[in-house]
Amino acid sequence: FAAAAQSEGKTGYKIGLQIPHYLAVIQYADNRELREQIYRASVTRASELSDEGKFDNTANVEQTLANALKTAKLLGFKNYAELSLATKMADTHEQVLNFLHDLARRAKPFAEKDFAEIKAFARESPNIEDPHSWDLSYAAEKPRQT
Repeated sequence: FAAAAQSEGKTGYKIGLQIPHYLAVIQYADNRELREQIYRASVTRASELSDEGKFDNTANVEQTLANALKTAKLLGFKNYAELSLATKMADTHEQVLNFLHDLARRAKPFAEKDFAEIKAFARESPNIEDPHSWDLSYAAEKPRQT
């Protein structure tokens, strides 16, 4: 982070939202407020919630979706899902949804166990009694470091 600041001729630290920066903070930073700040910055970037909407990307996303639908229809498909599946193992979007629902059903007990462990760690931590989204990676990683 110091090198990132120095590369811009600044002193101190510069934390960006690139994945290496984000993960380093969200998993390892003991400072809960810093984790919350980078989490909120990440989940609101390019949205109507970012800096009073000045980086809102909604129109671009809507245009991209409209173009994908238009492309699919030009190629004889009902929607983009059909076009995307044309070169994949699944034949229909229903097969994809069934697979995902089955995967979720099978994974849920393991996720619940992991979450219970995270909550147990959080209860023992002085500043995370009630874990929020920005605490989860930290609370999952911290016990591994001991």
